[in-house]
Amino acid sequence: MNWTDVTEHLTGLAHLATVTPDGRPHVAIAGAVVDGEMLWFGTRASSGKARNIAVNPDVAMMWSPAAEVYVRGVAELVHDVDEKRRIWSSGIFPFDLATFFGSPENEDFVFVKVRPKSATVLTQEGTGIVRRRWAAPDA
Repeated sequence: MNWTDVTEHLTGLAHLATVTPDGRPHVAIAGAVVDGEMLWFGTRASSGKARNIAVNPDVAMMWSPAAEVYVRGVAELVHDVDEKRRIWSSGIFPFDLATFFGSPENEDFVFVKVRPKSATVLTQEGTGIVRRRWAAPDA
């Protein structure tokens, strides 16, 4: 399985798992999109998601519209206004970011870039549930 095979299943909202600074699990919804080999979503810098990622960038994400897909990766917060403007205007998001975040100049808005390290895709096929795995070359 290659990354492109995985991305075919990454539709709809994802559940994002992070860890709080005191070690408790935290799960939230993220409107993540695929851009090449990266996943992107926006959030507030003051959100639990962003605060947790700032302390521990390891994340897990799960989608389940047609198949169950689990992605583990390393997240990075993007605060730079020029980079936020570039991503904002790139057209990769299928919804109006302004509805949720105002503008890329909003200081409480950050993009989160996730570099996937591994993925598991579970699909229902004629023989039952099939589990396929992918791992990044540097994983």
